[in-house]
Amino acid sequence: MDLLFDTHSFIWWADEPTKLSRAALVTLEDENNRLFVSDVSIWEMQIKVQLGKIKLKLPFHHKDPFDRLLIAQSIIEDFTIITADSEFSVYPVKLLW
Repeated sequence: MDLLFDTHSFIWWADEPTKLSRAALVTLEDENNRLFVSDVSIWEMQIKVQLGKIKLKLPFHHKDPFDRLLIAQSIIEDFTIITADSEFSVYPVKLLW
């Protein structure tokens, strides 16, 4: 099954998984399922962090929202990013330069 996180469910899964339902946790742990996070959710988290509305335990090394979207897509799609930006190296992404 392909699963798309709503923004709050992704944050909870990453930072506070006990907030998720048992059914959600079991489904997320099933390796037969594919998990997806929309660019929209990454954008929403970026904006809310900058406005001080939420604090994330997720890494926040890079403050450029567009680069964070590229990083998120690279992680989700297993892409290699072609960049000279050294700040990308603190994320678990494949880089080429």
